[in-house]
Amino acid sequence: MSVEARWHRLRASARIACACVFVAACALAASAQTGQLAGSVKLQSADGTQAPVAGASVAVYRTDIRQKFETRTDKSGRFMFAALPFVGTYTVAVSAPGAEPAFRVGVRAGRDIAYDFVLTPGDGRQLTEEEVRAKGSSPGAPAAAPAESEADRQRRAELERKTAEVEEQNKKIVADNETVQRAFDAGNAALTAASSLAGAARVAKYDEAVARYDEGLRARPDEPALLTNKSVALRARGAERYNAAVKLGGDDAAKEAGLEVAKKDFRAAADLASKAVEAINGTPVPRDAAGRAVWANLRYSALAARAEALRLAATRADQSRGEEAARAYLELAAAETDPAKRLAARLGAGRVLYEVGQWDRAAEELRKVLADDPSNVEANLYLGLALSGSTDKARMKEAAIYLQRFLDAAPPTHPMRADAKAMLEYLKAP
Repeated sequence: MSVEARWHRLRASARIACACVFVAACALAASAQTGQLAGSVKLQSADGTQAPVAGASVAVYRTDIRQKFETRTDKSGRFMFAALPFVGTYTVAVSAPGAEPAFRVGVRAGRDIAYDFVLTPGDGRQLTEEEVRAKGSSPGAPAAAPAESEADRQRRAELERKTAEVEEQNKKIVADNETVQRAFDAGNAALTAASSLAGAARVAKYDEAVARYDEGLRARPDEPALLTNKSVALRARGAERYNAAVKLGGDDAAKEAGLEVAKKDFRAAADLASKAVEAINGTPVPRDAAGRAVWANLRYSALAARAEALRLAATRADQSRGEEAARAYLELAAAETDPAKRLAARLGAGRVLYEVGQWDRAAEELRKVLADDPSNVEANLYLGLALSGSTDKARMKEAAIYLQRFLDAAPPTHPMRADAKAMLEYLKAP
């Protein structure tokens, strides 16, 4: 896919109304092909000599729909329209002071044909648009262009073939857009509805959301918004299944089966969100402000979904993905514009490293957080816990300092308060 087509797909995403707070939407817009239309204007005097006319008025009227384009000739009598719709049919009208107006019908853009006009002396009047359109539809209207050479005929045939291909592609794009929009809206509705349910009913809504997103992905497998939202649905479904399995009683086999199904959702969610990030990163950053905002919103949503999915995949399914999850949080932090959220993402990197047992790496990232925010409650907690796993007395002493800072600042209801207090007592024991 061309860079232009990929960018048009990104720009169209601003038009989708998202029913889910997790991501912005994305759709594809057809990119129309354009072509040049150029020529010259000369004035023929009584003795038969011809001279270029500077400043002549050149009006192009599209005849298949009502559209008008205007320009003037340069000092050499030349004119050019750089980007007229390739599929249009046009009438070109020319006028100049001291000359009779002229026009030509059946003109097409992008055919490498020069439309040259030789005017005769006259009153310099301009044809109105209605006059031009009336003349263009009359049986005696002038011929559209000079006779084609064989090379011109071949070029025209090739361009017409390409035009037909573009038109077919655009038809498919329109159909795919409708499928993607319908699937996206239905998936978001199911995902939103799940939040008000519980247990099996909630899981069923997540199933529905995944199925609807899959319908859209069959039409466009690399659609970032669909990939991101499906990742969110899988992650939520996995969490529901995981919590349900943990609560099972003495049936260890059923519990393990339930956990394994949940882990599968976490892994798939991480992979889908990663694919969404890759798809967006593969699209050039737009130059205009509105386009950059669309691109940034799509990318941020995918980055956030990837970080959360990788956290669960690493801490609940596969600890070897801990470093990958930490990198995802750091990349999210780099994209974050809110200072508090940026710090929270960096904290997420340190915390996930702690939870997968990479305590030295966790301490490295958590120290960076505390360098910017020394009173950060969570950073003090997890740095203290990470350092407490060391057998080095200096690091154990340092761990006690951070745990005490946590206990001094944490609210009484903090879920980790008892664990931190027990660890601190252990570290201080003779």
